[in-house]
Amino acid sequence: MKQIQNIFFIIFLITLIRAQLFTCTSKIENGINSRIIIDIYPHKSISNPFNYSAIALVTEFTHIETNKKFQADAFWYQNYTRSKGGNGEEVLTETGIARFQTRFTPFYAGKFSFAVSLFNQSKKTEVVCSSSEPINVKIPQSQRGIISVSQFNLQYFEDSWTGKSFFPIGENVCWSGTNKKTYDYDSWFFELANEGLGNYARLWLSPFDAFTLENLETGLGKYSLEDAWRLDYVTDLAESLSMRLMFCIESFNSYRSTPPYSYWDVNPYNAQNGGPLDQASEFFFNDQAKKLFLNRLRYIVARFGFSSTVFAWELFNEVDLTDNFSDPDQFLNVKNWHQEMANYLHSISPQMVSTSFSNPVGELNYEIYSLDSLNYSQSHSYGAHDIALDVNSIILLNRFSVSKPSYLGEFGISGDGDQTRSEDPNGIHIHNGIWSSLCSLAAATSMTWWWDSYIAPQNLYPLYKPLAEFVEGIEFNKNFWNICIFSEVPNSVHPYGISTENLALIWIQNVNNTWWNNYQEHLPVNTVDSFQIKIQTDLIDYNDYIIDIYDTFSGKLIHQIFNCKVENLFIIFQVPSFNIDIACKIHR
Repeated sequence: MKQIQNIFFIIFLITLIRAQLFTCTSKIENGINSRIIIDIYPHKSISNPFNYSAIALVTEFTHIETNKKFQADAFWYQNYTRSKGGNGEEVLTETGIARFQTRFTPFYAGKFSFAVSLFNQSKKTEVVCSSSEPINVKIPQSQRGIISVSQFNLQYFEDSWTGKSFFPIGENVCWSGTNKKTYDYDSWFFELANEGLGNYARLWLSPFDAFTLENLETGLGKYSLEDAWRLDYVTDLAESLSMRLMFCIESFNSYRSTPPYSYWDVNPYNAQNGGPLDQASEFFFNDQAKKLFLNRLRYIVARFGFSSTVFAWELFNEVDLTDNFSDPDQFLNVKNWHQEMANYLHSISPQMVSTSFSNPVGELNYEIYSLDSLNYSQSHSYGAHDIALDVNSIILLNRFSVSKPSYLGEFGISGDGDQTRSEDPNGIHIHNGIWSSLCSLAAATSMTWWWDSYIAPQNLYPLYKPLAEFVEGIEFNKNFWNICIFSEVPNSVHPYGISTENLALIWIQNVNNTWWNNYQEHLPVNTVDSFQIKIQTDLIDYNDYIIDIYDTFSGKLIHQIFNCKVENLFIIFQVPSFNIDIACKIHR
């Protein structure tokens, strides 16, 4: 009897010890979206809290009224406060103790309960803590959803919660590049969102910037908590400004062993640094490397995937510049890697997935973009003399090669920011690139690269505002759009346009107004005389269309034409004289 009592006591003691392995607290934070935060404090040290194969804490949230259940991974977290040093540099100071944290954005109002389960070696062992009382959630009027491809028009994006069209307007803002780090983003994002009405930016999470999670300093399979906190800060900043962010997770630099821009020598996956890879190209098929990368994806999604601010996950920047990409066997490895990683992301995250190439077009690009696990295509293009024509050609080729949304994820006139500033100080190519993309069936504006050495010092943010105002309220996602066909056009202009059955958007460019003609050819941008134009559209026949004509720099309505007739899809009207360009809305 005494032996049985001892056994029961030991079982009770083990249960008590296990129950005390973790302590949980919960809170709700209100912003554009409400979020539930669960902090999970371990009572003993954990050798590698980032390794999901060894230890994973999974929180199950239950909406009590409907019994709907939602799961979210926890991630290892350390809070920081930031301050400025004597030279204006960012200084981060730890606050509180490190712990696991779960973040969850509810899309149901009402009461939620939660239970946190511990998984060892992918096997559930026990519930370590649960809610003592329900968490009451209110859905704010500002609530917004994850961005997805439109269910009606597969060429554009929409907010999955509100159903509203989302047309990204913005730029690359990939890293800080200075010791100011997050303080740089305070000004960059504010100017983009307020001066330009921008709603999108692209960030890099690798391999050399303030958001690089896994590096030589952290070691393989461990992540920089400081860099992750910086990414938290910038994500929250973007949310407060109603922006969306594309997270670019890897870049060719990490797996390119030759100049230029190689970071293979300092890559923790490199065998010379204790990693599993003898050659950079092995990253795409080495089992240990894939396991490590999948773990990193799981951490990134656990930490940031709750947020509707995350527009999409970009698996790779310019993957075609990695070692041996064009070798047929290696290309197949890269293609299969994209399918595997994208499928995994879709299994744990609602966000879209894409990738990118340095070549703006090409059969290898299209073969990977055709994967059902990639949601949209993007191109990178530099050096075109006529940016508008280049953007138009690339978008149309992409759209008709891969039936998915497409836009230029990077574009510019040069691979050097100082040169760009010298050759086009007023942003002619930026202006032409964003307006031509709108009127070429692009799913977003073309995204410039030189955010820190060009856009910010030249204060080119106001170039975006007129376009943002022009597209406000247009339901790209709820209509089918086609390219307009122009005839009876003078050689002095180049028109671009798209239309649906009730609206046409036209941009007419003075052909001399390109950065090349301005800087190299020194051609004058003379006034274009009034002319008659004939346009084939998708507009339904009607006798009383209105044509609103806008100044693309001030955003002001400068001219209107009434009682315009569309017959058999054609509309003819007199374009007023102009200098640089004009934009038109044809509507009923």
